[in-house]
Amino acid sequence: MADNTNKANYPALVAKVNDEYTLVINRGSEHGVTKGDHFLVYYVDPEELKDPETGESLGNLEVIRGTGTATHVQPRMTTIKS
Repeated sequence: MADNTNKANYPALVAKVNDEYTLVINRGSEHGVTKGDHFLVYYVDPEELKDPETGESLGNLEVIRGTGTATHVQPRMTTIKS
């Protein structure tokens, strides 16, 4: 396995949505991804949530879209199927 010390592994970003069940992310074998790896797919809601009691920021909600498995891994991108 390559030395990934200086590479940002996660979170990966979606580079392309192929269809309802398949997408491509911007991480691949150069980043330590291997065929069969499992991924949680989510997006970050842009609205910042605040605590209703204190008004303190709770951050942004991560909305789960699904899960998927790496089916094809290239050096710098991976195809994931749900």
